[in-house]
Amino acid sequence: MSVSEVLCVCEPPKSGVPRYAAQIAAKLEGSGFHFTVACPKSSIAHEMLAGTDVDIVDIDMHPLNAMSAVRAGIQLWRLLRRKRFDLVHLHSSKAGLLGRPLCKLFRLPTVFTPNCFSFESVRHSKTKFNGYLSAERILGHMTERLVCVSEEERETAKRYGIVSDDHISIIPCFGDATRWVPRAPSMALRAELGIPLGAQVVGTVSRFHPQKAPKDFIAMAAALLRNCPETHFVFVGEDGPLRVEAEQYVEDLRLRDRVTLRTWTDNLCEFVALMDVVVLNSLWEGLPLSLVEAMLMEKPIVATDIPGSRELINGSGCGRLVPVSQPEAMATAVQELLESPDLMATLGKRGRLKVLSDYTVEQAARKTADLYTELLLSNVSEATLTTC
Repeated sequence: MSVSEVLCVCEPPKSGVPRYAAQIAAKLEGSGFHFTVACPKSSIAHEMLAGTDVDIVDIDMHPLNAMSAVRAGIQLWRLLRRKRFDLVHLHSSKAGLLGRPLCKLFRLPTVFTPNCFSFESVRHSKTKFNGYLSAERILGHMTERLVCVSEEERETAKRYGIVSDDHISIIPCFGDATRWVPRAPSMALRAELGIPLGAQVVGTVSRFHPQKAPKDFIAMAAALLRNCPETHFVFVGEDGPLRVEAEQYVEDLRLRDRVTLRTWTDNLCEFVALMDVVVLNSLWEGLPLSLVEAMLMEKPIVATDIPGSRELINGSGCGRLVPVSQPEAMATAVQELLESPDLMATLGKRGRLKVLSDYTVEQAARKTADLYTELLLSNVSEATLTTC
């Protein structure tokens, strides 16, 4: 049986994007496909793919300043020259920006998964928004298939004319149901974090990045403590430009004994197990993997009312939605849940059932394999017609 060579390119080092890409590559490796994953040296994909037959190539894709962009572009160009690929799958906006013109140059069928479009991050600036939107429309002509992670992301693509509807597929984020299972919280971790036995915990798996609004999490904690003074709060996630500012904000509000800020850990499951309610303060999202994984662990959710998060919560009835950038409203919603253990349990069970029904790695892998096969067969047909 012939094997198709697939190149996956992903930029974020420790977010849901490399975890999504790495799990799909590992799942499909050897089933008619051989994968090469190009990512930064610091990417969690290296660890996730260790011991598999997937090839890993380092590429300097972060941060995407001018010099980094040039280096990453040269590295990707050299990789495409050095090895023959049959298809390229680009994950996240930065990979899509650099990769699609090069794939067009090499006449390679290209799949692009934005995990939230670049222009969503600059809605505060009309000039930037229009510029990013124009770039996405231009690059849309170099995209054989746009893969959206949610129905709302698909509607955004259609509304702004990124690509035609027949060039869009939906393959949602997914959770590993064998890893993210309901479990009792670790007493050792609770003690390490200084959280008394019996104290309720509100937490998030996030990033110290403007998209995730870490200061809103801290402000929410301050508001909730006025009515629930024994509550503890845990923010765990990828390091980023707002880490120092977030730490200072905790100090300014005198919350050091109640708010724990932790950078990325391989032990995320144990941290989520500690949380009675999981929150997400994001300003924009594709489909947040952190919520999918929390749902698998039967955690009730409170999140901002944005695409992706809205689709998960409305579709499952697993939690509450609150307006963006309103920590007081989030505190009120979280308090409602904390005061009703039976409600929390009901919401948690709904969330896990929804993920097991619609957001599994097996479903995503099957849809991805079908998409790759369709595009590869189409590319062979076009090449044959050209030759004739």
